[in-house]
Amino acid sequence: MKKYYCLFTYLILLAFTINAQINPVKNTNQEIKGERGMYSKVFLKENGDHEAILSSSPVHYKKNNAWEEINTTLISNNDLYQNESNAIQSFFPKSINSTDKIKLVLNSNDVLFIHSEKKMTLLNSPTDFTIVPVGSNTSIASISNNIINYSDIYEGISDEFTVRNGEIKNNILLNALPSVLNNVSPQYFGFRETLELPEGWKITDVSGQTLTTLTSSALLIIDSQDNTVLTIPEPVFFDNYGLESDGANPVEGKYMVKQESGSWNITTLVPVNWLKDVNTKYPVSIDPTVVIVGTTGGWQSPNNFVDNPSFVFIGVCCSNLTHRAWIKFNISGIPTTSCVTDVEIQPNVTTVVAATTESVYINDVTGAFGPYGAINAAAYTDFGTGNYTSFVIGGTGLYGYYSLGASANALLQSQIPGGWFQVAFQFYNEPSTNYKIMTATSSNLRVTYGAPPCLVLPIELVSFNAKCEKGKVNVEWEAATQKNNDYFTIERSANGTDFETVGTVKGAGNSNQTLRYSFVDVKPLGGTSYYALKQTDFNGQFKNLQLVAVSCDVVPEIIYRPNPNSGTFIVEGAEQNSDIIITDVLGQIVLQTKISSDKTEIVLNNPLNGIYFIQTVSKNGSASKKIIINK
Repeated sequence: MKKYYCLFTYLILLAFTINAQINPVKNTNQEIKGERGMYSKVFLKENGDHEAILSSSPVHYKKNNAWEEINTTLISNNDLYQNESNAIQSFFPKSINSTDKIKLVLNSNDVLFIHSEKKMTLLNSPTDFTIVPVGSNTSIASISNNIINYSDIYEGISDEFTVRNGEIKNNILLNALPSVLNNVSPQYFGFRETLELPEGWKITDVSGQTLTTLTSSALLIIDSQDNTVLTIPEPVFFDNYGLESDGANPVEGKYMVKQESGSWNITTLVPVNWLKDVNTKYPVSIDPTVVIVGTTGGWQSPNNFVDNPSFVFIGVCCSNLTHRAWIKFNISGIPTTSCVTDVEIQPNVTTVVAATTESVYINDVTGAFGPYGAINAAAYTDFGTGNYTSFVIGGTGLYGYYSLGASANALLQSQIPGGWFQVAFQFYNEPSTNYKIMTATSSNLRVTYGAPPCLVLPIELVSFNAKCEKGKVNVEWEAATQKNNDYFTIERSANGTDFETVGTVKGAGNSNQTLRYSFVDVKPLGGTSYYALKQTDFNGQFKNLQLVAVSCDVVPEIIYRPNPNSGTFIVEGAEQNSDIIITDVLGQIVLQTKISSDKTEIVLNNPLNGIYFIQTVSKNGSASKKIIINK
């Protein structure tokens, strides 16, 4: 299996100190070290199930043909600082000069060199390009655990590298407007660096074409076998504006790429008018090189996009439209013959514009997976459909785990083998300027599955409902997985004991997709009746799946007001002594009581903002509705 790497720009923002209200679930099961993968740890549960914790970034590296824990600490060795206990081995010179190089080793044999010296550049056009004549940049490195800093490579400018799991993050930090711009106003200012790629490798744009002009799109680094092994996402930069307004000020930069004497020069450029704008707040980071295994997160809006796992961005910001976000997880560590029983996500929120709470939908992704490399209207729409669950974001920190339900189980199951599983995020109250940013590489997916080989049930039923409409009963159900399923039988009973067949619906045979079915009983029984669903295999074996009650008697309209509310609301129109049951989005009962009058006040104690479901049950049937708490 190929391992993919990504070389991209990293955006620096003010660090926030608000802590999340929800702590992560700790895993106390026994790890099965022999089932480790680059992105996964696998644990054995007491009931015999296996539980995989999947990350968007590597958690292990290969050493002597075994997966070992990543350690990001840089170690001093002669004239180098180095880290070899990572998916990417890195070697940094202890001083910057015109000859020393940064060495990165990928897959134990592919070697990439980056010249340690960066050149300041001014540019008006690809043919009007100037290297600023201020001499070579030299600096002695200082080191703190996994961070190496070359301070004052030029006056007021520092060059910093951070080693993380499977990635090297580089920030060129401008503490103030560079002095070389005081008396000149070129179109762009930036830094040029030289890369030495393995023989036969090349750099192209996202369509695979050779670059001949400036570009603001992502770049591809192609190996000698025409495989994309590294990417350089689009140059979008943020200043350090933080919480003083609607977040940081963004700007779209440019890349200029040229091949010269067997090396490749990549110049990362920032508009000078943005650097000189009175609204731009320093320090500003220009960040041309970061190496990471996998590009596994980002966002789309109707007029912009970012493929960057550090900016899984939801909300409205920076004169842009509503952002919807995505995270992609590597699932190659789950055995092909496993049977997935639970999929849970643990998002890591790293930035908030304020501690104002927001309800966030977690949705499925049915179209093409990211990275997208451009604005993708179909992807943006796809991110807003197929809801798994929701949760409430307040401050920063780890949230969850949140179970994504049966449809996620089935979708992930269908993608084994394959390698990837993707989820999307959006605010419930779009549009909102209370933006939140998650980091894909520190968010986790927890997958529980039966140890292979496991017994696949003939059918996994997601839901089964019946409701009376205009004198007819509509019977609807969803099946997440099917195996050898010939047909469904719908049966009806007046007493819940004696059933008669009222219809059959053809099954899908074998399927790992969630499929919806329906049947209409045009002549239902009066009063309360019961509908049962039975499934029959191709070999004639059958299984009774589920039973549901329905009444075609008139049920009074029930009103819940106000909606949204702060946790206190009125129920009108329900029969006295009817049961009221309120559940959260995870199905947990938060309140159960009875109707005492025509207008009953309901008060929830200290509810979190978000979506709840209220069900009123009486002798004539039941009614349910979604309510929203927004304090």
